[in-house]
Parts: sequence; structure tokens; C-alpha cells
Amino acid sequence: MEQRELKILRIKSLIIVSFLSKYSELEDIIKNTFQREILQIEHRHKSKLYFMYGCSSVSAYYDIDKERISLANNRSYSDDEVFKSLTMDKLIKYDRKEKLIHSFNFEIQLKQNKVISVTFHDCCIKLTKMRNILAHEIINCTFTDKEVIEKLSDGYISTLDYEWFEDGDISIMDDSSKSIISNYSFMSDLISKLNQHNYNYMNSSNDKEGNC
Repeated sequence: MEQRELKILRIKSLIIVSFLSKYSELEDIIKNTFQREILQIEHRHKSKLYFMYGCSSVSAYYDIDKERISLANNRSYSDDEVFKSLTMDKLIKYDRKEKLIHSFNFEIQLKQNKVISVTFHDCCIKLTKMRNILAHEIINCTFTDKEVIEKLSDGYISTLDYEWFEDGDISIMDDSSKSIISNYSFMSDLISKLNQHNYNYMNSSNDKEGNC
């Protein structure tokens, strides 16, 4: 492998690892936020969620004694269910339609085309699609508008201030690396926004308890 190709691969690997690590952080925050806020939602607004949750636990198996395919569901109903086993993708797609979680109800302004904003849900769906591609293909991965929130220019990428990217040479970054670090930048913004929502929520809860 030539020296230039090795440098391209090294910086790409660094960007991918950083993206996947940040995605895991986002996933944890989303699940924790959902599980906290869903407890405050009236049950009449959660019937579809319970149905989806029940279906996700159904498994098929072959019953030897009865010689037929049978279904098993080991999940029971609970008033205090927080739906821990649902994936981030399912939570986001469900809430995009039902709009139950207040902390998810916001938009992110694009960094270059500032007249356009993208909903939190749509951002997350694009990020998940990128993560899924990276889970199967790293070296020759390609991305489209379906996975990229906004592809940032070389000039904008050069202004990104991340400790792990201090020695990043934009001139040797391939197209997919630029797409990944662009999404990383937006993902950082989403996490900051969610953390602020959670901080405000905790303060509000503490104020209510203090007034009781």
C-alpha cells in the first residue's frame, strides 16, 4: 500500500471510530430520554406502542409434539413499561409519527444552507442509515442524501474543533470520510440539544418537588 493510501485509510478509520462512538452516546441519551418521558404519557396515547412492543417479542418455533409452527411471547403488560428492548430506530420512527416525547420535538438548522432546518427525527434516521452501512462496509462505503444530513465543504470541515481531529489533513480525506465527519458534527449538535432538554427537565422536576 502506498504512503498516501495509508494516510487516507488512517484518517478514515479515525473518523469512523469517532462517529460510531458518538452514535452510541446519542443512542444511550435517546433511550434514556424516551424511557423517562414515556412514563408521563397517558396510556390512551400509548396503545400502538404497546402493540409494537408486544409484536417485537414474538418468536416462532417448531413444536415437535404438535408438529406445527407455534408462537411464543414472554412479555407481559406493565403500567410502568419503559420499552427498554426497542431499538433507537424504532423509537425514533414511532415518535416521528406520534409526537409523544417533548424533548424530541425540535429542528436543527443546516450549517451551510441556513434557510433549511431538519427535524430531530429525520436527522436520527439518516444517522442510523449511515451507521448501518458502516456496520457492513467500511473501506468502499458510499453515502447519498438518504444518509447525510448535509455534506460540509472542505473549508467548513477545516473549522471543526475536535481534539481527535487536530491533525486531520482534509486534502487526503476521501468523499465518504467528509460525509461521515459532516454527520458527526450534526450528531454533536443533537446531543448538546438533548442534554440541554434533559437539564431543563431535571431542574423543572426539582422545582415542582420543592413547591410541594
